[in-house]
Amino acid sequence: ALGHYHNAVLHFTGLDQSSMNGMGGNAVALDASVKDSIQKELIATWSNMTACYLKQAKFEKVLQTASKILDKDPKHIKAIFRKGEALYMLGNLDRAHQTVLEAAKLAPQDRGIRELLDKVKGDIRALEEKSRQELKQNLKV
Repeated sequence: ALGHYHNAVLHFTGLDQSSMNGMGGNAVALDASVKDSIQKELIATWSNMTACYLKQAKFEKVLQTASKILDKDPKHIKAIFRKGEALYMLGNLDRAHQTVLEAAKLAPQDRGIRELLDKVKGDIRALEEKSRQELKQNLKV
């Protein structure tokens, strides 16, 4: 599936660039609605790619692709959520918490987001408790 998505990205990117490279060296201006459609399809394709990368545990690729989406659409909920998942899986709990919290603000009723937020918060609490215990042990010595 990823190969097809990569081909689609190349296609959509080429279509968007075609406004600058018309036949015979003349620039061809694309209609605003066509450009908007290209951007929507490109974002949808990148979004599907982030889902594939998550399933393949390619978390750095998830972050890279989600960033492309968020550059075009800063409130793209799936990109924010998947970025949060990737950060969580990479063990970056603070950034994961911030990112998933952002997603929760945009989609407070989304069960998947709430579950991930609970998981991140639980891991942060567990890590804080472990640190407290280690500190107590060190103070006893």
